[in-house]
Amino acid sequence: MNVADRRVKRTRDAVLAAFAQLLMENGYDRVTVAAVIARANVGRSTFYEHFENKQHVFRASFEPLLRILAEAVEPRRGASDVTALVAHFWEQRHLVGALLRGSAGADAAAMLTELIEERLLRSKRGLKARLPATLAAAQIAGGQIELLRRWAAGDGACDPAALAAALCDGSVATARAHAAS
Repeated sequence: MNVADRRVKRTRDAVLAAFAQLLMENGYDRVTVAAVIARANVGRSTFYEHFENKQHVFRASFEPLLRILAEAVEPRRGASDVTALVAHFWEQRHLVGALLRGSAGADAAAMLTELIEERLLRSKRGLKARLPATLAAAQIAGGQIELLRRWAAGDGACDPAALAAALCDGSVATARAHAAS
């Protein structure tokens, strides 16, 4: 890795860490770009060289996690990654609950919908479906997010493996139902 690459990584890591800290302290809606810039100790122009806005930082922070949920629509996918993610969500349930409500929840749902739609189209499930892939993906994403939100809130007790299996089974079944002709 050359010096420029290390600087880019260091800057991105500082912004992402600052965003995560502010998110835990203040909640998503109260996090501002100005606060992230100050906490990360980077210049405004430097921030905008790496990120477009707060939602872009949110995407960079949470897309890797949401990709795991999006992959649950693939029937051959094992539930071990989803189980590990759900266990992590349980450990961080105070933060997860906040992230899955309000504008953060809407941003997470939109991102997860896009990721699921990509998989549906790639697997050809979205091509002959009764509904456009984006609507099928929105239904799956909405179901996943609501199930996780309610579970993190303590509305129903079950272990992470059981919840992961339900997420995977429900996602695959819904994708198959939409692909039926």
